[in-house]
Amino acid sequence: FLLETAHCPPRPAEPKSELSGAPRPHPMPPPRAVAPPPASLLLAGFACCAAPAGCLRLGPSPLEDVNATKIWEAHWAPLEPPPYHHPGRPPTLLEMEYEETNVVPRYVAYWQSLPKYSEVSPLLAQAQRAPYFKAAWNQPQGSPEAPGGEGEIIFVLHHKTGQNLHMKIREALGGVVPQSKMTDKYEIPADMPMPAQAKIVHLVREPIDAIISGYRYHQQRWGTEVWSWGGAGRGRQDPPCFLCDNDDHRAMFDTCHFDCTYFELLNRVDQVTGVAIEALSARRTLTSMATNVARWAQDPNVLQLSIGLFNANPEQTTGCMLKFLGLDGDAALHQRLNASVQTISDRSHKTSGDFDTTRGRTFLESHPAWSPAFRDLDGALAAVFEHQAHLHGCPPRELDAEG
Repeated sequence: FLLETAHCPPRPAEPKSELSGAPRPHPMPPPRAVAPPPASLLLAGFACCAAPAGCLRLGPSPLEDVNATKIWEAHWAPLEPPPYHHPGRPPTLLEMEYEETNVVPRYVAYWQSLPKYSEVSPLLAQAQRAPYFKAAWNQPQGSPEAPGGEGEIIFVLHHKTGQNLHMKIREALGGVVPQSKMTDKYEIPADMPMPAQAKIVHLVREPIDAIISGYRYHQQRWGTEVWSWGGAGRGRQDPPCFLCDNDDHRAMFDTCHFDCTYFELLNRVDQVTGVAIEALSARRTLTSMATNVARWAQDPNVLQLSIGLFNANPEQTTGCMLKFLGLDGDAALHQRLNASVQTISDRSHKTSGDFDTTRGRTFLESHPAWSPAFRDLDGALAAVFEHQAHLHGCPPRELDAEG
């Protein structure tokens, strides 16, 4: 990565409302043909920043990601206004705040104003005839271990299992546990060795809840998840999707003939189709979660917690976590942690209660090929929670929560 200064032209002023004087949205016209941004700007990994003057930022090296640039030019540059940051890097906080408030709602409204895609790809129907998990997840082979890990806390997370909750936990523990002793790992395979003496907190979620939450989130906003429209990282498919294999990618995007973003796709199909597409997008992350649920079901060095347990009884759940970590004698820490997990500062990642997704949820619960796997995983989680209730005093059951 190169540290450079991007000098961006000023943003156009927001037009003022005749009635209130408040800014009103620019209309979102149909996609237009535009000249690509200057090559020097794209190769440096920069686009216009939220401030009218230049801004200091980290950008990718000039040769990092030609494919990301092509994706940006194909799917995002034609929109008016286009996103204000290049897909080769995460947005700055200022950019993200501006876009969440002023730009993203216009994209959503524009996409929803377009006709629905007239024909859903037969590949999507074909993908739903096979079981949800492509390989067995509930046959644990033990937990491969690596040396070390004394005094270390490892948080293992998966998409839509509680990123914001995890940050609140880390924040509260930070006054007692050094940040250097807390590590985050995402979407790990079940055969990844973990330090033998570390304490592992595995954040999990019932699969249907995770799919519904992901659908609602990705339909309405993009947040920092630049993978969904060409973010930095792995060599990517076009259009990009989250960790999906090539078969699922074809089943997801054939409906728009591979000429849409993931966000546009979810906004131009009905809810049931959108939930099916999100289920394919989430398949690999839920497979990672499920295999590790089975792997750690009886491991005394692992505590598996869910958003539903915190909703059921936050005080009891934080108390059992501190007991597991050997910190249950600190009443002030318990009070601070209990208060922290009940606040959500990042509204963009909270979807609970925002939308009616009854049809999508009913579709998944009664899906002839997928619902047996969802029920099996729900049962495995319930058994883990019951075991942890006896061992650490955790709540034995979740409180249902969709967001």
